[in-house]
Amino acid sequence: MRHTEGMPADQDRPVVVIDPALAFGRPQIKGVTTGALAGRVMGGDSVNDVVEDFGLTRREVLLACWHEGIQGEFQRQWGGWAAEVHAALGGWEPLDVDALPDPPSRDELTEQAAA
Repeated sequence: MRHTEGMPADQDRPVVVIDPALAFGRPQIKGVTTGALAGRVMGGDSVNDVVEDFGLTRREVLLACWHEGIQGEFQRQWGGWAAEVHAALGGWEPLDVDALPDPPSRDELTEQAAA
């Protein structure tokens, strides 16, 4: 069984693939797990750095982070950010990917909590 998220009618939007035959069923985009992509951003790498390192689009990296913020490893830390971008990345609103905010890094979250 193959499950995809973020699968709107227009095919230029990326999808999160969950397939037991691929990556032991871990959610992934183009062969890279969403946890790996989101982990880089949480660790302090910019979305643009992750885009360049993995040869993905900004939209794909943000979708991976959104997926991890909605129901993945970073749900507690990124829940607010994921809710903010949910309608756009979920496919229900027109998407201007450059207008979407990046998810906060661990350091940014720590600074916000201290303020």
